[in-house]
Amino acid sequence: MRVKAFNFGENPTLEQRFWQLAKTVYGQDKQWAPQSEEYYSDSIKAMQNRPGIHIRALIVSREVKVIARAVIIVMVESHQAWLGLFEALENESGAVQVLFEACEGELRQQGVSKYSAPRLDHQIIGLQTAGFDLPQSIMTPHNPAYYEQYFQENGFLVQTRSLSFIVRKEKLNLPELSLPWIKLRHFNLSKLTDEIEIFHGLQTAVFQGRKGYVARTLAQDEALIRSLLPLLDPELVIIAENKKGKALGILIALPDHYQSRKPLTRARILSIGTLRDYQAKGVGAMLVLRLAKTLLKKGYQSAEVSWVLKDNQPPQLLSRRFGAEPGREFCLYQKQLT
Repeated sequence: MRVKAFNFGENPTLEQRFWQLAKTVYGQDKQWAPQSEEYYSDSIKAMQNRPGIHIRALIVSREVKVIARAVIIVMVESHQAWLGLFEALENESGAVQVLFEACEGELRQQGVSKYSAPRLDHQIIGLQTAGFDLPQSIMTPHNPAYYEQYFQENGFLVQTRSLSFIVRKEKLNLPELSLPWIKLRHFNLSKLTDEIEIFHGLQTAVFQGRKGYVARTLAQDEALIRSLLPLLDPELVIIAENKKGKALGILIALPDHYQSRKPLTRARILSIGTLRDYQAKGVGAMLVLRLAKTLLKKGYQSAEVSWVLKDNQPPQLLSRRFGAEPGREFCLYQKQLT
């Protein structure tokens, strides 16, 4: 077996072999969305253009056949590190061990003492461990069930477990809700700069300090929102404000462009959150209710809510209140380097 490490953009032949492995792994997997590889590639390109990030790709091959791959991503100043884009053929424990050891050698050279895996960015987080009968939804991970063994036998420990919830039209429950002191509105593309600042402020205030959260700058959130614009339906992004116009919460959903059949009938809720002072006061429920009514009006049949940490009960209770059922499960691992 041979290990090769390279930088994206420097060796087209190695890069092509890197991306080709996914087609081999998922060739017979009806739940896999081939479009996901395009999203992963675009994410890598975007990260390469940001200062302070070290990215290195690695492949393990036997003769000319690639059997395992991964990338390491290091935040140079903080030494936070992730291993992402992991793929490997079945029954290749030896090759996977070689891959992880090579990745860890690269990480040590960058001064890293521990890393999380698998993770690519703020959306592609965790290894799927249940719900393999459900289709891969937009901007979510997907992998074969046998990957879990690869991580467990190489010394990774569980960092977080998260769930998705699926709400289907036939099981949807629409509670009677009214909060006269708030108003709801859709994302306003004509005031994009203002909306990005609201998004950044809410994301920071709502999620800072939570397990697994990695802070983003305003510029990074602007790049994120602008990258989502081709996929965005402004009516599926809902902002809650008080009567004075202060933003209290936000819900972001996308049409599931990974769905092969058109018109699209699936959506994914990427994020929902309210300011701490307004949690457990019905604001989140009002956001979900508005979204549910909008999805019904537009002809959607289902929506996936993800991610919800397994030990975070309030969003799980909120999802079940609307008739949602557990969907897929994911596990983010961490490993200490000795």
